[in-house]
Amino acid sequence: MTEIQKEEKSIQKEEIGSTYLEERQTFIFDTIKKAISIAEKGIEYDNEQDYRLSLEEYKKVEEALKSIQDELTGNSRVRVTELLTLYGNRIKEILPVVTTILQEEQSQITEKPKQNIHRPFHIMRILLKSIYDGTMLTVSVRIPNEIFFQSETSLLAINDKLDTCNILIENFMRIKNNRDISETSDCLKDLVSLTQQLNVIQNSLARILPFIPEVMGKEKKKSTRFKSFRNKKRGKIPTTVEYIEAITHVIQNSQFLDTWISYYESKEVIHKENLLKELTKVSSFLDQVFLNFVLRDLATLLETHLVKTQLNFFKL
Repeated sequence: MTEIQKEEKSIQKEEIGSTYLEERQTFIFDTIKKAISIAEKGIEYDNEQDYRLSLEEYKKVEEALKSIQDELTGNSRVRVTELLTLYGNRIKEILPVVTTILQEEQSQITEKPKQNIHRPFHIMRILLKSIYDGTMLTVSVRIPNEIFFQSETSLLAINDKLDTCNILIENFMRIKNNRDISETSDCLKDLVSLTQQLNVIQNSLARILPFIPEVMGKEKKKSTRFKSFRNKKRGKIPTTVEYIEAITHVIQNSQFLDTWISYYESKEVIHKENLLKELTKVSSFLDQVFLNFVLRDLATLLETHLVKTQLNFFKL
């Protein structure tokens, strides 16, 4: 090998080494940037006392920072180590809380309700647990939670479903946070208003999704609220993760209604009959509309997951 060839080879090695270092620096920078973004979301959930979601986000931050910790030096390494300690301590603090919540929910899930009015809430609790940790959907069917977070999966009318979820979250939170269960007159007014809104949403979705039944004696005019969602300029198509996140918030914020049903069933209160009548309508909507499209999407996601699993298996 001539001296010129040796020099050229040396230069090539330096260039390769330089390129590798640049790529690693870019990777480290992107990882830190991503970790900060995830941490912000985790803090937001933490402030909302949604400890299960905050725990998930903090674990993602911890995993991301640990993946680059050994490559850092100086102040950068010190700072990342401090952050790992900070989020690690917070994980230890909220883990017992989350464990208690899951245990309580598991005790609620195991007993199937006798009355149909409670059925949608029971199914939603099972679904929520499946999303969080891939629990058994039935005695013989286990749904792995990774199916809920698949990218590049096309779901029918996902914009409209996400809009529906956001409206439900807003309405459920408004009632839950501003009404006491004993304020029967005000609770009834809120429930009547809610069911009217649900009728409008159901009939709007029935035009888009053929499996959604129309409400008999429907209101011809759309509500201003839902119309504003349907007519707004569409941006990018929501991701499956965004959609699933909205579903979890619907489920979490609707559970108080199941408590209301049990309370009014067991008590002699003013407007008892009408309260249960409106709550039955809400339960019916959750069953015929919300769970109808959510469980169909679950089937689509499960089918996609099985196809991907099969393809990966054949690559072995």
